[in-house]
Amino acid sequence: MNMNNTRSITFVVNNHFLISASGINTFLLHLKEFSKRNNIELQVYSTTPNCPNFLSREVLSRKHDVVITNDLESAARCKRIKCHKKIDYLHIGDVHAFGYDEFKYNDMGASYVFEYTNILKDLTVSVSQSTQVKDLTQRGIKSNLLPMPFYPTAITPPVKQEGIISVMPDCPRKNLDFCLQCPSDIPFTFVGCTTRTLPLHFTSTLVDNSSISALIAQHKVLLLPSYIDTYGYVLLEAMQCTRPVLLNQRWNAELPFDRVQTFSEVQALMNAPYTPPFDVWEYSANTEKEWLHLFQ
Repeated sequence: MNMNNTRSITFVVNNHFLISASGINTFLLHLKEFSKRNNIELQVYSTTPNCPNFLSREVLSRKHDVVITNDLESAARCKRIKCHKKIDYLHIGDVHAFGYDEFKYNDMGASYVFEYTNILKDLTVSVSQSTQVKDLTQRGIKSNLLPMPFYPTAITPPVKQEGIISVMPDCPRKNLDFCLQCPSDIPFTFVGCTTRTLPLHFTSTLVDNSSISALIAQHKVLLLPSYIDTYGYVLLEAMQCTRPVLLNQRWNAELPFDRVQTFSEVQALMNAPYTPPFDVWEYSANTEKEWLHLFQ
């Protein structure tokens, strides 16, 4: 702990992930809420040169309280940073897909993932679910389970729900093609950016993070058909009112949500009774306790 008893988090990331609709960006939003609620100072630094918040040598030379790295560049740059506690959080699912067939759908490229994996072998990596721990152990990488901070938005269950929603960018690993199998009599809302012309029964939109849970709640199913992922904040954002459904893949083998292989299975789940697999408010409270424990 800092000598002056001021609790602080130094969050370091490549600027690319702060200007894109990435899970790291959502992670930071909830970390800001955690910091605000618990009177913790949060400082965000970028590894990208010429950014106003660039992680300079002067900043690196200071003694920090809790440092969080989030990608290849931040993990490499903060390898020897002086701090009370360092958390090297792994958000990038491509690391887990490396060496498997699904890696052909990756975002980051083989060179990036190979270099990142080699850096992680010298660290103890924090991850959001047990499947990641098992995969990293097989790769000779030490890891621990640290759930993602999450603060739910209170949602009034809508009188009527209809259709399916997906919240994701249109990139190969997210698998929009699976969504396009949706029959024309089922309304489908796609929240994300795409250059494709979508079918007439699709509605394409963009919303800010504060509105996403309410929009999801209007639908019967939240569909996440990713080939590669880690956990997905959108699953937590959905589960109060809407059934999360995943395409059956290695990355989600131990998550407590419905998993399918065909779109007809998605349709069958639309009208099936739904009970959330766990209490998201309890998850939030327990996760906050785990993060506060880092400062002891």
